[in-house]
Amino acid sequence: MTVRYERLRWTVLYSPDEGKFIMVDGFKRRLDAMNRRLYAWELLVTDYIEKNVDVRMVMYTLTYRKVRDYKAGHIGKFTKDLRNKLNKRLLAWAWVAELQKRGAVHYHVVALVEKGTDLPYPDENGMWTYGMTKIQEVDNIKYLFSYQGKTGQKDLEKFPKNARLYATSIRFGGKETKEVFRRLAGISGKVKDADWYYVGSSVTESYARNVLASGKIN
Repeated sequence: MTVRYERLRWTVLYSPDEGKFIMVDGFKRRLDAMNRRLYAWELLVTDYIEKNVDVRMVMYTLTYRKVRDYKAGHIGKFTKDLRNKLNKRLLAWAWVAELQKRGAVHYHVVALVEKGTDLPYPDENGMWTYGMTKIQEVDNIKYLFSYQGKTGQKDLEKFPKNARLYATSIRFGGKETKEVFRRLAGISGKVKDADWYYVGSSVTESYARNVLASGKIN
């Protein structure tokens, strides 16, 4: 008999005030959050580019030599090294993870820098020692979104568990710009209509639906 494997992608919440359970698709929630944050980043960076001619945009593509070479902290180390090497000349950056057909995670990192910035080559600077890299000039911020659109719910099932899908950073404009970003991204100013409590996190769909149907925790 074949047993269907169910991904633990669901969360069950309960509201005592409303007296009901709801189930939340963890994959959809992650993708929605990614889309909101990238959209907010795009709006603010596009506005900055329109007001500042002395900037350029580049994209780093980071690829693993072997599928098994992936480690969660690699992309974080890369962006940290990029910040340290460029300092104030790095004005903003964002990255999106994509899954190649062979099953390897790879990254597209878009960076907004001051014109005349001497860009570090990851292979030569030890910033990415796990495979291949490429740098290219981009004239359209939409490049990032063409890759973001490929990270769908089906692909998300194939990503390593708890792998980060994206990150964004805006280093210009100070506190006011950061607050505008938070509002645009939907991560501030939320008003709760009711208190919801976790009664099941990272559970299967069948378990979550059972809770909703029975009205009680199994």
